[in-house]
Amino acid sequence: MDLAPSPAGFDWTALLIALFAGFLLGRWSASFGSPDAAAQRKVAEVTAKITAEQRLHKLSRTARAEAERLAAEDRIIEAVKVVREDIGVGLKEAKDVVDLMAKRVS
Repeated sequence: MDLAPSPAGFDWTALLIALFAGFLLGRWSASFGSPDAAAQRKVAEVTAKITAEQRLHKLSRTARAEAERLAAEDRIIEAVKVVREDIGVGLKEAKDVVDLMAKRVS
């Protein structure tokens, strides 16, 4: 590819330099606009903990006692089943509740 000006006066060199400069400027400015991954993980952890707290309070007394007993015995799968059956949540949500119980017991 000949980088000399074309007969119509179009300069390929200037175009390539402008595109490259635009690319670098875009990459540089994007690094300032988004929060880092550690901050995003922290926000997700806090949100999950709040949600797990709310779900923990929805458990019936008998289900909560059973799940706490199972969590204390390290029978996490059975505790997750009890939580799922009682409040009707998904696997991850129930696991978050059981993890919260296990932290409180220990």
